[in-house]
Amino acid sequence: MQNISQDRQAFTLRELNGAVRFAIGQAFPDALWVIAEIAEAKCNQRGHCYLELVEKDDAKIIALTKATIWAYDYRKLCHKFESQIGESLR
Repeated sequence: MQNISQDRQAFTLRELNGAVRFAIGQAFPDALWVIAEIAEAKCNQRGHCYLELVEKDDAKIIALTKATIWAYDYRKLCHKFESQIGESLR
């Protein structure tokens, strides 16, 4: 952590990511499910899937985040999803 001035501190991106990871790990030590709508899904040539997830109240977006499913996990998840649901993950 770097001291910018006496009343403000600055974090490197790595430090901030580490602090966020730690805080989330403390708040949610076990695996959890997140309920969201896939607003957009894009898969690249290497097989990674990039998602934009939203939560809506009626038609208004009240929460939005991005997520990544790495290629190895996406292949397994996509196959299982299609066999259970009968359509592709979208």
